[in-house]
Amino acid sequence: MALPKLETPTYETQIPSGKLVKFRPFLVKEEKVLLMVKESKNSKDIIRAMKQIVESCIEDDTESKTLSYYDIEHLFIHMRARSVGEQIEVMHTCSSCGEDFPFNIDITKVSLSGPIPENTNVMISEKIGVSVKPVSPETVAASEANDSDRATIVVKDVIDTVFTDSEVHKFTDFTEGERNEFVESLSLSNLQKILEKVEEFPRCQIKATRVCPKCGAENEIILEGIENFFT
Repeated sequence: MALPKLETPTYETQIPSGKLVKFRPFLVKEEKVLLMVKESKNSKDIIRAMKQIVESCIEDDTESKTLSYYDIEHLFIHMRARSVGEQIEVMHTCSSCGEDFPFNIDITKVSLSGPIPENTNVMISEKIGVSVKPVSPETVAASEANDSDRATIVVKDVIDTVFTDSEVHKFTDFTEGERNEFVESLSLSNLQKILEKVEEFPRCQIKATRVCPKCGAENEIILEGIENFFT
């Protein structure tokens, strides 16, 4: 006699880029991944685990590799809410008296830290420009593991197109060697301009206001970064 198969519920959420994505909650196999990195302070391991879990729990034809970092964060947070619960306990240090106090927060109240930029173009010469896209989870993880090349790793990932007055080329249409050569030929000022444009893309965050139980001061609290939602 075969064991009966358990039905897993599915849910939908609209990710920041606008797509409606169907997903399921974490199962035991995903919980094992969470437990392995729960105590880790290694951002690279946390980001990779987040992406692995999101890939496993998506229940439609959405490909995680096409999603931005903030889309992946949003999906993970909603998967976590449906799996473990909408409330998490967070410790906060009062900005007035320095007392640490716990409070609960509803992670389904997640929102973007700002608007998604409409103009993503950066001119790197009088006639040549690039358009940029949000950084991918893989690149965030890779850059965390390589401090010396962090800037070039990010820039190579976020360039979407290279354009002139008359032509537009997808950056991924070029070979890896050509892409490396292009990035390494950028001036430091142009490299910085591209990185600054990438910083305009928002992150997922939760805002809350809590009163310190010791001194009564009102604290504005902003949770940002996937580490805050991984427990």
